[in-house]
Amino acid sequence: MRTGMIAVLTILGLLLILAVPGTASDDSIATPGTREIVAMVNGEEIFMDELFKAVAARHVNMEVETPTAWIGYEAALKRLINTKLIIQEALDVGLGERPEIRERVKRYRDQILVELVKGRQLLELEPDEDDIERIYRDEVRHWKFRALVFEDLEQARAFRGELDGEGGFDAVGERYVQDELAVWDGGEREVREADVPPALNAAFLGKEVGSVTPVIKALDRFFVFKLTGVSYSEDPDARRRATRKALILKRERVLREYTDQLIEKYVSVDQEVFATIGTSGFTDVEKDSRVLAEIADEYPVLVIDLSRYLKGKFYHGENTSGYGKALQSGFDTVLRDVLEERVYRREARETGIDETDYYRGLVADFENSLVFGTYLEKFLVPQVDVSEEEIKAFYEKRSDEFLLPRKIELDSLTFTEKRNAQKALEGLKRSADFKWLSSNVKGLKEDGVAREELILDTLPQELQTLLAEVQPGDTGLYEPGGDIFKVFVVRAVPPRKVKPLDQVRSRITKELFGKRLSQVIEDLAAELREISEITINNEKLQKGPVPQGLD
Repeated sequence: MRTGMIAVLTILGLLLILAVPGTASDDSIATPGTREIVAMVNGEEIFMDELFKAVAARHVNMEVETPTAWIGYEAALKRLINTKLIIQEALDVGLGERPEIRERVKRYRDQILVELVKGRQLLELEPDEDDIERIYRDEVRHWKFRALVFEDLEQARAFRGELDGEGGFDAVGERYVQDELAVWDGGEREVREADVPPALNAAFLGKEVGSVTPVIKALDRFFVFKLTGVSYSEDPDARRRATRKALILKRERVLREYTDQLIEKYVSVDQEVFATIGTSGFTDVEKDSRVLAEIADEYPVLVIDLSRYLKGKFYHGENTSGYGKALQSGFDTVLRDVLEERVYRREARETGIDETDYYRGLVADFENSLVFGTYLEKFLVPQVDVSEEEIKAFYEKRSDEFLLPRKIELDSLTFTEKRNAQKALEGLKRSADFKWLSSNVKGLKEDGVAREELILDTLPQELQTLLAEVQPGDTGLYEPGGDIFKVFVVRAVPPRKVKPLDQVRSRITKELFGKRLSQVIEDLAAELREISEITINNEKLQKGPVPQGLD
């Protein structure tokens, strides 16, 4: 039973707990620039910063008694070395040249260049205070209003027409109510802007207190509203949300302006070609190979590229409706989208981002992860099999790990005053019969007598603590708040049952599969180490550095 293979690939960091045989120290290992080399694997470097990250990751969510120690570097270095060995083996068998991997790496190269250029523009960006305040006020604004409701549209219009003269909303409205032509929708109301219909918000925004709306239809009736007040509540959470939204707006604005600058800097659009695009519909665009835009040191944009771009976004099977509508809605918008990625790539080369170690490292890491995962899927995962007998044996041996949640059965009395609850509790402690007590105590809530079966894990933490060690016959008082006081007597604590095998089969299979795959990886790594040249700078490792962020 080979199941969960792809899922297992996502936890390879946990599986690569592999052993490295003792290797000779070599103090002559070079140190290029500021990246210190801690190991060489068949001529390829493992750097100190890579080891530092691996050690730091190992200590996430761990309690470290001696945070100043260079803790755990041996295991982390073993994982790095063995991962490097397996990637080298995968490249040796040609996985790195597979078309699907080359295509994905190419796409990643382009995408990460765009993101790095954008990232430079967004560094240390702060939201505009005006945007924060505007968004915040829109969220916490409250409208105060009165409303008159009509069944007949003409009567509503007649009422609204009278208000354009000298008549007041309240006085004229009261007359319509007396004539049974309208009704007041309650008294004055105060409602948060976010909770009222968009039509009413639109009618109130920008209006002075005392303004009256046009007739608004809702729920098959007709309303006329008078704005009687505007207020703003204080809400720290809303202000934080507004700050986040304002920052998003600022980023979008900055990138939009920057994109326009790059298009102006690098692009020349053939306006004559642009003016004749799609004169025969969008099918014409799919065959148009004319040059639409020239980009400095980049491939030009052809008219057909607009079609290809939109097909990637909208085209599914034979359904071209979304694609056609998008293409016909505005070629200038589509062209801008097509140009955006290209001018960002052009700017990346202009500024040298594509030559940085950081960029190259990102691409190399991505490519290695693809090669590594493909090698496992193609060569190692097929070697792993988990039988039904193994699953059952695991289930029976470790059944205590698959227990159903603990249940508690109890009888309870709910009161609205604590003194009555305490009297009832004293009665239960004196062995008073619960049924008799429930008929003779004072202050019980309506429907305040209950027989309950509770699942401990689902209860509030305070109640879980109260019931954690109870036994049949135990009594207690629980105060959840809101003038509620619950007295209980434990009727039974049933023994916990084991979950059915079908409910835990997936978990067991994944664990067994992971262990088996881990062993396959360990065996392969051992073979590769036997035929590999591995050099470790032990002197450097003994000196440090000290992992940060552990204190």
